[in-house]
Amino acid sequence: MMCGMSWTQELFTALAEVGPRDILRIGPEAECAEKLRKLCRKNNTKLTELEPFRQKKNTYLLLRDALLAHDIVCTNADQNRSELYELLLFCEECMKEQGIHPVFAFCNGAESDFSAIAEEFLEHTRYELYVNKEMNMVMMVAPATLAQKKKLAAHLRGSGWEKEVIVHRKEGNDWVLQKTEARLHFTESMREKEILDFGWAWEIARREQGVSRADWEALEEENKDLQRKLHRLRKPRERLQYDLDRMLRSKSWKLTAPLREMEAWLRRRLRENPETMHDARRAQECSPATEAGEKQEKGIAVVIPCHNYGKYLAECIESVLGQTHAPDEILVVDDSSEDDTPTVAKAFADRGVRYLHGEWADVCKARNAGALATSAPYLVFLDADDLLSADYVERCLMKMQDPSVAIAYGYPLRFGDRNHLVAVPEYDEDMLMRRNFITSNAMIRRQAFDMAGGYLSRHHTHQDWDLYRRMLRLPWKAARAHTHFLYRAHDGSNFLRSLKTEGWQYAQRATLHHHPMSIFTLFTGREAVLERHIDALRALDFDPKLLQLHCFDMSSNAAFGQRLRNALAQSVFGRMAYSNALPPENWRPASDETGNHIMSSTQTAQYRNDLAITYAYNQFLKTCDTEFVLAVADDVLPAPASLKTLLNTVEEDVVAVAAPCPSRTQHCWDIWNTDPADKKVHLKTPGKGTEEIGGSEFGCVLFRMSALKKVSISTGARWNPERRYDRLVFDQLWNQGRVLCNWDAQAERVYTGHCQACGDKAQNASS
Repeated sequence: MMCGMSWTQELFTALAEVGPRDILRIGPEAECAEKLRKLCRKNNTKLTELEPFRQKKNTYLLLRDALLAHDIVCTNADQNRSELYELLLFCEECMKEQGIHPVFAFCNGAESDFSAIAEEFLEHTRYELYVNKEMNMVMMVAPATLAQKKKLAAHLRGSGWEKEVIVHRKEGNDWVLQKTEARLHFTESMREKEILDFGWAWEIARREQGVSRADWEALEEENKDLQRKLHRLRKPRERLQYDLDRMLRSKSWKLTAPLREMEAWLRRRLRENPETMHDARRAQECSPATEAGEKQEKGIAVVIPCHNYGKYLAECIESVLGQTHAPDEILVVDDSSEDDTPTVAKAFADRGVRYLHGEWADVCKARNAGALATSAPYLVFLDADDLLSADYVERCLMKMQDPSVAIAYGYPLRFGDRNHLVAVPEYDEDMLMRRNFITSNAMIRRQAFDMAGGYLSRHHTHQDWDLYRRMLRLPWKAARAHTHFLYRAHDGSNFLRSLKTEGWQYAQRATLHHHPMSIFTLFTGREAVLERHIDALRALDFDPKLLQLHCFDMSSNAAFGQRLRNALAQSVFGRMAYSNALPPENWRPASDETGNHIMSSTQTAQYRNDLAITYAYNQFLKTCDTEFVLAVADDVLPAPASLKTLLNTVEEDVVAVAAPCPSRTQHCWDIWNTDPADKKVHLKTPGKGTEEIGGSEFGCVLFRMSALKKVSISTGARWNPERRYDRLVFDQLWNQGRVLCNWDAQAERVYTGHCQACGDKAQNASS
C-alpha cells in the first residue's frame, strides 16, 4: 500500500483553507481508509463513506445528497476503472445540475493512473490538476474555488505540488472500453430510476413527499402551459413598455408637464379644503336656470328590503335621512319579518319613511315590490344591515346627469369585525360581463330597470349581477362615483353570502343559461345535410326563445337559399336572421354552369375561400349583441346537451370552448396544439374531460363575444408559412384568456362529399 499516514496529514494540511465541516470518501475498503478515519476522529471531523459504489439500493440519490453537503471528495485511484469512471460521470452530472464545485482528492495510484484520470475526468468542466508524486496524490480544484480560497491556492502552488495541464484526448487511450461500459451502465441506471426522463426533482419529490408519477406528469404539463402563457404575454407587455417609453420621451409629454403639475396642485387644494368644491356645487344646483328643470329628474327613491334585521334598521334609516341630497321617497319593505322590524320602521313615519309589508320570502320579489310602490326616476336598493355615507346619493346623482348612465356605484367599505375599503374598478363592460364588481346598493335609472324586467328570482345566482348585465346589454353604461357605502360584516350579510359561492358553477352564478345566446352558421350549399342541421339546432337543450340564429348563405344558389329560408320559417327561435350578402365579384370564387364553385388546391384559391369566410364572420360581428356565440359548421350536428355542456365549462378567464369534431380534411380531430416550432399538431386520439388547447377549426365552438370582437378575423393564406383564419383568431384569443376543449360535448360531422361554396371533398376523418 503506497498511501501512508503522510498522505492523510497532507490532505488535512492542503484542505484546511477549504473550510469543510466533513469529508466524503468513496471507494472500496483500504488501509488508507482506516487511517483517514482515525485522523478524522482525532480532528473532530465527520467522515461520510459510500462503498462499494454500485451495490447500494439508492446509491445515486445518496451520492447526490452527499455531494451537495460536502466540500471534499476523497477516493482511491486504483479501484475498478469502469466503476471509477461511472462515479466521475455522476459527479459531472450533479455539478452541472447544481453548480457545485467540490475538491477531488485521489490517492493510492500509479503516475499513469493520475494521467488517465486527469485526461478523462469531467470533459465539460475545467478543473486545475495538482500532482504530488512523493505521496502519490492528485488534487483537482475548480478555478472558482481557488479564487475564493487564497491560502489553498498558495499551498498547492508551493513545494511538493506540480500543476499539470489537462488535455482531453479524443481517442487512443486505455480507457476507451471502460468509458463505454461505464457510460452504458450509468445511462441504464439513471433510466431505471426515471431520472433521465423526469429529472432529480421527481426523484426527490417521490422519496420525500410521496408524489406519484401521474401527479408529477400533471405538474410538468401545468408548468409547460404556464410557460406558454408567459411567452404569449411577453410580446404585449414589451409592446406596452415600448409605447410608454415613447410617450414619456415625446415632446407633447414634456410640453404638457406644467398642466399636469397645475392639475395635481388643484387636486391637493380640493382635498385640503373640500368645503370649497361643495359650496360651488351647491350654488350650481340652486341656480334659477337649472332648479326648475331638474327637480323632477332628480327624484330619488331609497328602497330598504328587510327580513328580521330590526336591530340594524334604525341605523340604516338614519344614514339615509342624513344624506346631503335628501331622497324624495324612503320605503321599508318588510319581507316576512318576525322581529321588531314593523315597530322600528313605523317610528320614522313622521320623518317621511313609508312601510310596506309582504310575505314574499324572496329578496328579489321584495325589491321589485318596492320599485312598484315608488315613482322616483332613480332607485337605490339598500339592504337593512348596510349604511350610506353622507354624500352617497349626491355623488351618484352627479353621475346620473349623463343620460347614457343607468348605474352609478361607489366603493364598499366593510365595517364590523374590521374596517376595509374594497377597491372597485372603473366601469368596463368586458370586465363586468366576466365578473361582478357592482354591489346591490348602486343607484339605478328606473327606465333601464323597467326595460330589463327588474330582479329575477333564481337560486344560487348573483341576482344583482344578473340585473346589471341585462340592463347593460341595452344602450346604457355604468359609472363609478367617488363615494362609498358601508356594509356590515356578519354571518347573515347578503353581501358576504354572495361571495361564498365555492360550490356553484360559474355558469350558474352568472346565469348564462338564462341569457340570450347567438348561433352562427355559415352555409356553403350542402343540401344533403341542411334539414338535419336545422333539426339539430332545434333539438338543443336550451330555451328556444333565448336562441338567436344567424344564417349566412354563401352558396350563391337561389334554390338552396329558398330551402334554407323555408326551414327557418318553421323554427321557433327567439330571433332569426338570414343574409345572402355576397363578397365583391373581383375576389369571390368563380362558379361553373351548375352554380358550384370551382376551387383548386392552389394558394390563391385557398386565399379567396378564407376571404369569403372572414367576410361573413366580420359582417356577423357587427350585428351580434349577445354575450356568447356558438359557431357551428353547416356539416356539424351538435348533440342536444352540447350547448349546456360548453356553457358549464366557461370560467371567468375562458374566452372559447370547443366541442371536438372529426376534421373534414384529415384523419384526426379538429382540435390542435402547437409544437415548439409553432406549427399546428392536430390531436389524433380523444381526450377526457376538459383540457387547454391551442385552437380548433370552427366546427362547434362557443366564443365569448367581448373577446372575439377584439380580434382581427383575417387570413394569412398567402403568408409563408401559411396561417389560416382559425389559427390567427385563436392566437389572438390566447392573449385574452384560456381556450378549452370539453371532450364530453358531443358533435357529429356529416360527410357530404362536395361543397358548393368551397368545392372541398370531405374525407372520413373519424378517429
